[in-house]
Amino acid sequence: MARGDRVIAISHFVAGLIRARHGVPPERLRIIPRGVAPRRFDPARLPPQAPAQLRARLGIPEDMTVLLLPG
Repeated sequence: MARGDRVIAISHFVAGLIRARHGVPPERLRIIPRGVAPRRFDPARLPPQAPAQLRARLGIPEDMTVLLLPG
């Protein structure tokens, strides 16, 4: 995790831990709060039919609860 060209931390606190524990210099650290760009993954930007299309493509029944996480 700490050997990449860039290392992502979800907060300044976590960045401090990464620097202290793994010796990652600040210039290699990038802080991305919550690990995702909320504007880029805004559900309001999806076309209304997108969830149903994804369910159909993945074969997920309508009555099944699904939790998707960006990663």
